[in-house]
Amino acid sequence: TWHPALYAQCGTMIEHYELPHVFNYPVNKQYQNQYADVIESNFDTSDINSTQKQKVAELSSRLHSFMEDNNLTALAIRCWPEFAAEFGIAPCAAMSLVQAQNFIIACEGDVDGALSMLAHKALGAQTPFLFDFSQVNLEENFALLWHCGVAPFTLKDSASTASLDTYFAAGKGVTAGFVLKPGDVSICRFDFDGSNYRLLLLKAHGVTMDKLLKGTYLKVTFDVPVRNVLDTIIYNGIAHHASMVYGDFIKPFEIAARIQHWGIVTC
Repeated sequence: TWHPALYAQCGTMIEHYELPHVFNYPVNKQYQNQYADVIESNFDTSDINSTQKQKVAELSSRLHSFMEDNNLTALAIRCWPEFAAEFGIAPCAAMSLVQAQNFIIACEGDVDGALSMLAHKALGAQTPFLFDFSQVNLEENFALLWHCGVAPFTLKDSASTASLDTYFAAGKGVTAGFVLKPGDVSICRFDFDGSNYRLLLLKAHGVTMDKLLKGTYLKVTFDVPVRNVLDTIIYNGIAHHASMVYGDFIKPFEIAARIQHWGIVTC
């Protein structure tokens, strides 16, 4: 059961499914073949074996069909440890492929993260990326918007190589790996404070960087010192995930917050 404000304030309804519903969902062979072609055409797969590659295509097909058949506008998925232990691979790479088809899938069962991504999509933004504020460099004044390897692969910087990697979960953590393209981005987090929603709203500027890490990530700067951004997130107790999209999608959230009496957290 989720907090009542999710429906009362946002009109969002939650359906609960157990992981075996996805593990055992029928594989649509047409979708599987399409995703297998996408893998071969877009990724360096030298770090994974043929079984892992097949499992990524199968899981992509299952997630695609599961959401389509159940009319789900988003999925907040418990992505570890059961996926690697029981299904054989982590879902990260498959999530990257399926999200590139305009499905919304949030990591680590983050329902409010999925809500944030849905809100971005409702405003017309393309392929949101749910990220962690994983690095903050105070000396060089930038932050890294990172996650383990789930960003839609269509957001890749053309100068970056995309790969499928197995860097965690004893070789079962199959993830996408690439640097996201540069550009201006909008950040949003629907965050529940125990009684009401509030919105984290930030603008950032994505800049180019070399592929130095596993996972999917974007280096960003802000119009204010990154220390201000870090302090704003920490001292307001904002959850570590937020949705990122390319373009300016701040004003509509400001209007919605005023109508709904939601607080705005920004800097």
